[in-house]
Amino acid sequence: MGRGAGGGGRSGGGGKLYHVSPGANTNSILNDGIYSTPTEGGKLTDPSRDTLQNQELYGVYVFTSQKDAVSFAQDNNWDTYTVFEVSPPKGADILIDPEYDGESKFIVTDSNLPVVKIVKQKK
Repeated sequence: MGRGAGGGGRSGGGGKLYHVSPGANTNSILNDGIYSTPTEGGKLTDPSRDTLQNQELYGVYVFTSQKDAVSFAQDNNWDTYTVFEVSPPKGADILIDPEYDGESKFIVTDSNLPVVKIVKQKK
C-alpha cells in the first residue's frame, strides 16, 4: 500500500461493497453508521504509488469483496473485526484506492455511511 503523486481513478458503481472495522467499533457503526474520514491520516508504505492523500477528500474506504476486506483486517493484525455490506449514497463518487493491492475503493461523502448488514465477524 503506497501512494505517490496523483490520485485514484473514478469507478462506477455496481456490485456489493464491504467495509471492515475492528470489532470494538461494531456497536457504534450499527448505531451511527461508518464515520466519514479524511484521506489525510494514513501512512505511506510505498511513496512511488498514486495516492488519495492530501486531496482534501472525506469518505469511507471499502472493498469489492469480502475476501479483500478480511485480508485488510489480517494485514493490520486485528484480533477481532466485522465486515459490513454498505451502499453508497445515490450519485456519490466512488474512487479507486491505488494504495491497496486488492480491490479497494473510496466512497466520497461527508456524511456517515449506514450499513446494509453484517456479513462476517471474527470475535
